[in-house]
Amino acid sequence: MVKTKERDIELLKDNVVKKIFSGETETSRELIATLIDETTNHRYKKEDILKSMVMLPTNIAYNTNIIEGDADTLLKTNDLYVSIEYNTGYYRELDVKNGSYICNLVLRQLKSKKDYKTIKPIIQINLDYYDLYKRNRFLYDSVLKERRLNIEKPNNFIEIFDINLASLRKLGYNEVDKGKYGYLKKLVYFLTNSNKEDLDKLYKEDKLMAKVLDDIIDVTSDLDRILFYKKEDLERQRDEREREEARAEGHAEGHAEGLAEGLAEGLAEGLAE
Repeated sequence: MVKTKERDIELLKDNVVKKIFSGETETSRELIATLIDETTNHRYKKEDILKSMVMLPTNIAYNTNIIEGDADTLLKTNDLYVSIEYNTGYYRELDVKNGSYICNLVLRQLKSKKDYKTIKPIIQINLDYYDLYKRNRFLYDSVLKERRLNIEKPNNFIEIFDINLASLRKLGYNEVDKGKYGYLKKLVYFLTNSNKEDLDKLYKEDKLMAKVLDDIIDVTSDLDRILFYKKEDLERQRDEREREEARAEGHAEGHAEGLAEGLAEGLAEGLAE
């Protein structure tokens, strides 16, 4: 098979993805359950997830003392709590933001001391438009470990999966479901490709994904503009974040230098006296 030339990946906009994974429709709930099932290598079964799935509020700011935060998708089942996040670019604060959603799912379960013994596992599934660990893998699975021994912490209840959407730019629609993680790749491919003809061919025999396309794709001349980020949109967002971080670093360095100079001058004056 001839490998597809690497293409500029196109990503569905955040608000569209949030709607798709909102759990508001049967299709959305089935998509979420299937994503969890496939990502965890069937540790949590789609059928069991659907039986007890409850969508949770995504605004994590309960009171004025908590910073405003809006997760993409939060849910619970009889067996676990889940956070799903769609990340179009990596920046310094992202890990803290996504970590805050995990903390929220911890705190939701702790109402009394006895809850420490019955806390349910928490997983976060990050749909990333970048290779987080730069190892050319499609799926990363992170847990707390002892660094030198590489042994997982006992009774660990938090697990983070990072799906490398950017890796799909190397795959054509007829290559997606081949090899390791084949169906998981197929499941998320629609997030990265705006070509309706490709998607129709890929999903023509997949009832779930055909319904997902019916829910999100309205064939109009404005489809790309409405639903998808263009490459230049993503580059502009990245450049704006980098400029903001550079300004913050410059301000911090200037403040530190000014403080050091002030202390040095004050010390010199004191000694002179």
